[in-house]
Amino acid sequence: MVRAHGLDTSAAAARERSVVAAMWTHFSSPEIQSRALYSLARMVLDDKARATLGRAGACEVVVAVMRAHSTDIFIQRSGVYVLAHLAHMPRNRRRLGHRARKLVLNRVREHPSDPMIQQWGVFALDQLTADWTREPVVRVKQWLVRCIFD
Repeated sequence: MVRAHGLDTSAAAARERSVVAAMWTHFSSPEIQSRALYSLARMVLDDKARATLGRAGACEVVVAVMRAHSTDIFIQRSGVYVLAHLAHMPRNRRRLGHRARKLVLNRVREHPSDPMIQQWGVFALDQLTADWTREPVVRVKQWLVRCIFD
């Protein structure tokens, strides 16, 4: 693997960056977004890929796609899954921030009978709030869980 200016130039990294670029290029196509999210879902299981995807803009594009295609259940399921795994990396958590937490919480609330959104949504919220360790923040995390299940 060759690094140029801190970027991973391997074939895997090029593939990861090209998926993110395709998502921006074909933003309005739910078919392409579904396929791209399926590809991302297979990529985000590796720390190196999560880091490359974060630098390539995957955090931002997944949130934007989920908002733009809010009625497509496959996009929502895949998006929550991808966000949960991207948020495993601290830098990606910072990139995702409050907007992603709010988005995931809303999707969990909107789809109470969808087991995939429930499972991965709770995991995503846990990952997105992993840096919250002070006592007042722990109470906020507990409140988030109550919001989901009440």
